[in-house]
Amino acid sequence: MINPDHISCSPLPLGRGFTRCQHGNIPLPAPATLEILKGVPIKGENVDEEMTTPTGAAILRTLSKSFGPIPAMQIDTIGYGIGSSNFKCRPNILRSLKGQKIPKTDPPSPGDEVLFQLESNIDDCTPEIIGQVVEQIFHTGALDAWTENIVMKKGRPAVKLCALAREDKLAPITEVVFKHSSSLGLRYHRVLRNALDRKEILITTLWGKKVKVRVKVGILANQVVNIKPEYEDCLQIAKKMDKPLKEIILAVKAEVIPRISASNLTKK
Repeated sequence: MINPDHISCSPLPLGRGFTRCQHGNIPLPAPATLEILKGVPIKGENVDEEMTTPTGAAILRTLSKSFGPIPAMQIDTIGYGIGSSNFKCRPNILRSLKGQKIPKTDPPSPGDEVLFQLESNIDDCTPEIIGQVVEQIFHTGALDAWTENIVMKKGRPAVKLCALAREDKLAPITEVVFKHSSSLGLRYHRVLRNALDRKEILITTLWGKKVKVRVKVGILANQVVNIKPEYEDCLQIAKKMDKPLKEIILAVKAEVIPRISASNLTKK
């Protein structure tokens, strides 16, 4: 009546001991059950009863297209069937789940990288502590970390602590958040990131050979499309020269542009 597209079954449980039939006492699982279940995953249970009958084995063997763990699905309804035998160590229940397949997501495009975004809503932590947590997250290997202003229950001002990281950094970042903040839980989301090819170069500046600045260069289709002088390096020069930071950044960019090309960066 349901007419499902696919039926999947868990490995079939088999009891132990003996049962009486027309031929006398026979061992459990029954010989007919074992013959029917050749090639089907089974598992032995510590139950001195018949758990899978030949009829049940035949029905499941005929209808099931696969055997294993519960497949990915969105559950719609749940059904239960209760047997007449009373097992001492477990309920004698057959359970079935009816649901819908989870739509497959589009595969990543060329250049996309699968990352994870971590989030935690926090309303009982001081700004000083949150700042230190963000710093620790960076030290742990996160690609990015930030906070967002939010309003939580009872109108409480709060922050959403966020981080972007590769899968191998999830565990250490989680430990940092739980250890250094008042967070009680984290959410994880898979996200796709498409990033420019990036190179970091070290250049001398017009202020002398000893005054050097790190510069990040973004490359797209073998063309330099982004130039970003390192903030800390430019800040030190601005303080030393007693000049506005924005003037130092513009001057560094002006020095970089004539010196670089994508082809030169690729060779390095």
